[in-house]
This record gives sequence, structure tokens and C-alpha cells, in this order.
Amino acid sequence: MINLQISFIQQVQSLCGPLEPLFQNIAFLGTGEFFLIIIPLIMWNYNRSLGFRLLMLMSLNMAILDGFKLLFHMPRPYWISSQVKAYSYYGSFGFPSGHAQNVTVFFGLIAAWVKKNWIRIICVLIIILVGLARIFQAVHFPTDILGGYIIGIFFLCLFLILESPVKKYIISKPIPVQVLIAFVASCVLLSYLYLSFLIAGAWHIPEEWMEMALAQTGVAIHPDIPRDGILSAGLFFGGAVGLILTSKNIIPEGRGPITYHIARYLIGIIILLCFWYSLNDPASSLTPSGLFLVYFRSIIAGLWITAGAPLLFKKVKLLK
Repeated sequence: MINLQISFIQQVQSLCGPLEPLFQNIAFLGTGEFFLIIIPLIMWNYNRSLGFRLLMLMSLNMAILDGFKLLFHMPRPYWISSQVKAYSYYGSFGFPSGHAQNVTVFFGLIAAWVKKNWIRIICVLIIILVGLARIFQAVHFPTDILGGYIIGIFFLCLFLILESPVKKYIISKPIPVQVLIAFVASCVLLSYLYLSFLIAGAWHIPEEWMEMALAQTGVAIHPDIPRDGILSAGLFFGGAVGLILTSKNIIPEGRGPITYHIARYLIGIIILLCFWYSLNDPASSLTPSGLFLVYFRSIIAGLWITAGAPLLFKKVKLLK
């Protein structure tokens, strides 16, 4: 089965070589960085409710995804075969494909929200192209992509079913209780990641995988550290608390002249990226203290996206 999939990747790389720039760029749509810059744009300039839903959905999805990767601990193609060329590198395990799962839930929710056929067609094309791009880059087997699609569809459907009753339950509680619920939910995500880590801890990463990955890209892998999941758990908590604390402070939707839209986004995203990268230390993020900093940083980011930036925009009269 593995050899058959390696052959398929070779064929894709051979036939789609001229499309390398397209695949390299389209793959960005499945990254956490893309969601970090696009969700604030939606929340601040288009629709606050949709932006918040996407923030909560993607935070939950990426935390759950990291736990799945630990539990399955499957390799990426370029970790185990020199017959394929690695056009990118990733330190996490391969199954399920995070990019495939991410774009499925993100663009799936947008398609469900907008309800316009031409936008739905674009969303489906993006989902397919991102999956194909990840195969071309030799960072995923076709089964990884298929697994990401299936889990993504299931998780999106579950989110849409449970969203309304959970929302009604939470908003019926006092604000301190709402904050407590958000904190408990974040702790549940962290506990899930830790449990996945313990279960996978009895299994050791083959030296051959680490050597092959390093030889292919020059970048070492640390797939047993659920860094992205911890980040997502913090982003979920911070984003939820930000919305809860501003629920009594009426913040209008991001309307107004185009200059207001541009000013809001530039001010908000520059401040967000400044403290996001100033508190980022990839070297120390493999230690317990470094992982705590990852969690803390993402809480601050979530608070800024849902509360800090909108309140600032209201204060300086950039909201109409």
C-alpha cells in the first residue's frame, strides 16, 4: 500500500511539475498563519458573528487534529522515501492531513454561511486543490488527505448540529460562569492532548524517519510535541473570553468607508503580529516553559482579536 502511494506521488510530481508555484501558494490556505490573518479580517470588516464562529471552529479543529496525529503517529512520504522530492517540510505526524482537514471545516462553514452556488464551487475547488498540493509536496500520502477530508466533514457537521444548543446554554449563564466554561473547555482540550501524548509515548519514532526527513530538507522533526494543539487551546480560551467580556459593550459591525476598513485591518493585524512573533521562540517551544508561553501567547491573541481590537476601533471612532 505504501509503495503504491509513493508511486502515485511520483506520478503527480512528474505530471504537475510546471504547477509547482501554484501548489506552493495554494497550500498556504490550509496553514494556521492563513487563518490568523483572514479570520480577523472577517471579524473586523465583514461579519463579527461569522468571524467568531470561524475562530472557535478552527481552534477546536486544530487542537483535536493534533491529538489525532499523535494517536496515529504515521510518517510523511518524504520521511520514509528518497524516491519523492520534498517541496515543503513539517515536523508533525502525517495522518490525518491537517491542511485537508482545516480547509474542509473552514471553507465548508463559509459555504454553509454564504449559500451562493458560485462561492460554494470556489470553496470545493480550494479544498480539492489544497489536498492535491499536499500530495505534490510529498508531505502527505493520498490516505492522509482522504482521512483529513472525512474527519473534517464529520467535525463540521457535529459543530453545526451542536453550535446552537451549546450557545443557548452558555449565554443563559452569568458572565463569570461563561468564562469558567471557556476555561474548562480549554483545559479539556489540553488534557486530551496530554492523554494523546501519553498514549503515543510508549511508541518511539524510528531513527530512519528522523534521518530521512533531515536529509531531505535539512530540518529536524519533533512530531511528538503537540505545539499547534496547545496554541489552539489557548486561542479558543482567549477568543471566547474576549467575546464574553464585550457582550455587554455593544460593538457595531465593521461598516463604513473603505478607508475605515483598511485602517482597522492594518492597525489590528500589525499589533497582533507584533506581539505574536515577539513572544515566539521556536527553540524553547519544545520545553514545558516554552509550551506554556505558546499557550499564553495564543490567549492574548484571542483576546485581541475578539475584544482588544474592536474596542480600540470603537474608541478611535473607526467603527460606524
